[in-house]
Amino acid sequence: MRFLLVFTAGWALASLAAAEIGPDSVWQPLMGVSAQFRDECKMKPVPDVRACLRGFMERAGAKPPALELSRRLDGEGWAREFRELGRVDAVLVRYPFRANANDGVLLVNGTPELVDVASAAALKPLEDDARLAALRRGHPDAALWASDPGAPDAEERPGGGQRFVFSFPVRTCHACADLAETRVAYDFNADGLFLGTRLLTVENPPAFAVEGELSRGKAFEAPIDSTRTFRLSPFSEGWTIEVKDAAGNDYCKPVTPPYRGVNSLELFGRDFLGADGPRPDADRRFRCVEAPADEEEAFKTLGVVLWSGKASWKEIEAAQQAHERLAAAAQRGRLTLSRVVLGETGPGGRPRIESMTFRFELRPHGAEAR
Repeated sequence: MRFLLVFTAGWALASLAAAEIGPDSVWQPLMGVSAQFRDECKMKPVPDVRACLRGFMERAGAKPPALELSRRLDGEGWAREFRELGRVDAVLVRYPFRANANDGVLLVNGTPELVDVASAAALKPLEDDARLAALRRGHPDAALWASDPGAPDAEERPGGGQRFVFSFPVRTCHACADLAETRVAYDFNADGLFLGTRLLTVENPPAFAVEGELSRGKAFEAPIDSTRTFRLSPFSEGWTIEVKDAAGNDYCKPVTPPYRGVNSLELFGRDFLGADGPRPDADRRFRCVEAPADEEEAFKTLGVVLWSGKASWKEIEAAQQAHERLAAAAQRGRLTLSRVVLGETGPGGRPRIESMTFRFELRPHGAEAR
């Protein structure tokens, strides 16, 4: 708990600052309470709706810190989850009155104590970025769409402090297609002082994307196109990332190095065990060819390079160049894990992945971050 010292007329007055936001600031209504609240309150004038929310929270047993945080949000919502992340923490917020984008994120317990990641003040420094200006030349109404931001990726800043990274689409309206995807950093120094926002990357939207959750031993499949299917295939410790056709041909393996041994297509429990316990590995990146002919050619040329047999040096060099062209033109794949739960150790004492939450994306060649 922090204290603010105020010196007035020679007197040192210790005044208690606002209580630090923590787990007690969260309200998790029982099933059905949210629907009942909306049905009863949605037709009331705005002040009455907010009072209605407070009454519901009080009757549902919300603790004083949860009521106080809701008040600081002008009665528009409540904290549904608290994430302790260091000097500065994150709160996931539910805004039930909004027509769209009912979820938000606050970065809390720093200076200022509440930073709304979707606020105009936080996003304004990014408006003049040259990469966004280039998008607006063809789409004058293009803007960062920071509503429903999702939980941040938290990391340490070089030299101390914290960085929270969010992914925001660029759109011309709420229901419009994404023109691009961005990664935006919210930086704090070691004392928790908010330093501002920074646009890290701007990428073309993925050609294919899917999200899901998996528990140990279960497989996941999603069709990409008429030929290929994305699959997470389970093994004893985790999963293998695959893009295959009906015949079982693998479109990622022949263009994702290293070509001998384990590469980024394999998800082992030991890969996600940090010094302080389980941690998500933010990105698994790989490549996948698109056409059956390219898959066949990639395996053929890779075979000549790795297992040349009686091939001449000229033949090996030609195969290597052909394989490099295929790999360079391949789609870029990325598997992002937002939650990893490790279980008991399996064979050899290695930890197994019990469950995970993921997002899989395929982007065209040339869609790397700008």
